Amino acid sequence: MESQTGAVLMRQRLSMEVISIVDKALEANLSTTIFFVLSGNFEVLHNGRVIYLKEGDIYLINRYDLFGFVGDGSNHVLVTQVNSTARYQLRNPLSPSYMKEAYDKISHALATIFIETQTKQQGFEDIIEGYVYRLRGLFQRYLPHSNRNRTDNKLKELSQKSREIIDYINLNYAEDISLDSLSETFFLSKYYLAHSFKEQVGLTVGNYIKEIRLIHSHALVEKTTRSMIDIANETGFPNVRSFSEGFKQKYGLTPLAYRQERQLIEVDLKEDVLIKELAAIQILNDYAGIDGVSQLNKKHTKEIEVNIYPNTDNKPMPQSNLFVRVNEENFVEQLDKIQKMSLTRYVSVTNLLGLIKLKVNRGKFSYDETCLFNHLHALLDRGLLPYFQISFLDYDYLEELGGSGDTFSDIYRCLVNDLHREFRCMLEWRVEFRCFYEFENSGKLCHPVKNVISHFRGIGCTLIHLPVQPDLEVEQVGEDVAYIIDDLARVKGYSYEAIIELLTETKYLDIISENKNIELQSDLVKRMSRLEEDTYYQGFMDLVYANQMLWPFMHRLNQSYTSFEPLSLKGKPLFTYFPKSMASSLSLLNENNIRRDMWYAYQFRSKLFSGIIFNNEFCVITKQGDNYRLLAIYPENEVLENLFGNTVSDEQEATMSLKIKLQELKGTYQIVEQKITPDQKMSQKDYYNIANSEKLSSDLIRYIDEVTQPTLKMKVEKISNGIDIVLKLPIFGISYCEISKID
Repeated sequence: MESQTGAVLMRQRLSMEVISIVDKALEANLSTTIFFVLSGNFEVLHNGRVIYLKEGDIYLINRYDLFGFVGDGSNHVLVTQVNSTARYQLRNPLSPSYMKEAYDKISHALATIFIETQTKQQGFEDIIEGYVYRLRGLFQRYLPHSNRNRTDNKLKELSQKSREIIDYINLNYAEDISLDSLSETFFLSKYYLAHSFKEQVGLTVGNYIKEIRLIHSHALVEKTTRSMIDIANETGFPNVRSFSEGFKQKYGLTPLAYRQERQLIEVDLKEDVLIKELAAIQILNDYAGIDGVSQLNKKHTKEIEVNIYPNTDNKPMPQSNLFVRVNEENFVEQLDKIQKMSLTRYVSVTNLLGLIKLKVNRGKFSYDETCLFNHLHALLDRGLLPYFQISFLDYDYLEELGGSGDTFSDIYRCLVNDLHREFRCMLEWRVEFRCFYEFENSGKLCHPVKNVISHFRGIGCTLIHLPVQPDLEVEQVGEDVAYIIDDLARVKGYSYEAIIELLTETKYLDIISENKNIELQSDLVKRMSRLEEDTYYQGFMDLVYANQMLWPFMHRLNQSYTSFEPLSLKGKPLFTYFPKSMASSLSLLNENNIRRDMWYAYQFRSKLFSGIIFNNEFCVITKQGDNYRLLAIYPENEVLENLFGNTVSDEQEATMSLKIKLQELKGTYQIVEQKITPDQKMSQKDYYNIANSEKLSSDLIRYIDEVTQPTLKMKVEKISNGIDIVLKLPIFGISYCEISKID
């Protein structure tokens, strides 16, 4: 670290200085240190993680933590060291988009302390002392304490051998270094070297070598015109492919794409500006208002303005069908809830052979369809429709009873005949077939399931699962049309016979055999679990998931395909390969039947009109006659990256201000806005603790449902020549607005 100003020591055992950060090898931190980035950017290697810090970010490193820096000196950072033995958990840098309330107050305190230190006006020492105590109090309030105690595990200093290995890698990263070569160079066994290095540094030897190489290659990609082959060779990668894959995994883009993107962005690194005391004061002055809020609000607000005219052309809303998976226990009770929700007409019906009480004896079978028919009548009586799901699991069930493929076909032929006798109109029913074994690496097609598809041709709409949509021309809906449903729930119609032939094509078997659909869900679950470990997000995880569920919906509005999206009522796995933990996170109700934020998100969606007059990634506006409905969301960039793997390079503002100008509007209108925000969810935390208790009475369930509903604002306005509707949403906010003409 290169100091730009002298350290300022205060009687409160706190020091503060503005510095520029350059590369620094790993070492143990000797005091609690806060980094407030005033300009530029750099990377911190902290306890095995690589944290990217940019202008405005605040990050904390605890006493005795291992840390190192990667920076080129074209940054300026306010570094504050506090003599404290407390340990805090901070997984991400504080920013206007992450823990905004804490960020506002802590940035304000740091800025005020520095300004008072530099200006030394009358009473500055007492003011500084008060703010130092306030700073410590803010840490205790907003940053959860860590239970890990590292004072007794000798991590105050790296072992001499580990330090030598780190120095060696830092100097020779471009060479052919491996665990084997390091073992020979330092006369250590591979096991001991790998174990001790990981324990002390927090990264495996291989990952540390990879990080150092990527850090150096990043600088060459961004600041030179060298070819990718040269950069790969110079930074120690065995070939361009491994360099490109590692670079994309870390930075979200291939090296070439990253260079091209950076060339389009004007970046002022302020390389020739030395931020001394006066310049630092000018920067920090913006943060030194009342808790930093008044000066920063406008700076950190994303403003979107939309003009809507009465004659604006509209496009149809893509058809989106939802079906709910329920547990078989208390089936009728759950149907009542679905009916009241008014979100979907379709309810998944699975395990048909179990519902008909199938028995097999010496190749002969018998069944009792009473239970299945009772289920179906209960659905129809409530205005709901069945969404049959038939898969390899059904054939596995038959095999356990001693049946065969021929028996499987005969059973379903008989069952379909019984359905035709019992139910007169089945045109709107849906039958989905999942013919591939989804748990094995063989890519095997379950032929008995494929062979029963034709039995259901007279019952509603046939949907057949393939992992991706094929390259076929979409046909018009007709008698000889079936539909493919892919792993993204998209539905497209094709020739019935063509779809049956596709089931045996090698490329689809290969996708299934590689378990790509299962891996996709597994990766998503891992990313979700990392979010759930974040103490900040824990207070409103339901809202995080609801927000992210709406994001792909917004992006699908420009596409014309139909979709059949699965919902989980109470944690029922959505497909055979879906982890239960994921279904639980995305369910509409918790185990005590309390509505979750996902419920409201789907409700908002379902209330939109069918004609779209405006949409972008944050908002959709629909119209019917003189009435308008609007749905707006503001997902966080970093969480989108975490959940969906999307690379979002732009810095995100803390608040979105959406101004809808409804031009030439006349009459009396009722305007109703419902909103869910993180602050609202945090204030309801106690209710959620009650909601998750073991047993709740029906009265208490109704009460919790009422007090945890979205906030609602309503007003009536007489409009003579248009109106501006302004919605302000913090990150993770969801807003639904109805503008209805009443006169």
